[in-house]
Amino acid sequence: MTEVEQLCDFVVIMSHGRVVAMGRPQELAERFKCRDLDEVFIYLARVA
Repeated sequence: MTEVEQLCDFVVIMSHGRVVAMGRPQELAERFKCRDLDEVFIYLARVA
């Protein structure tokens, strides 16, 4: 996910064919109270 944070302006995270989050990498980290996209992905994998 480090590469995604460095290269992408906008991210869409999907789970089971559904969009569960989308936005700028830093905005997603702030929204889910995480340090980075790795933590956002792990959090969403548990709750989505």
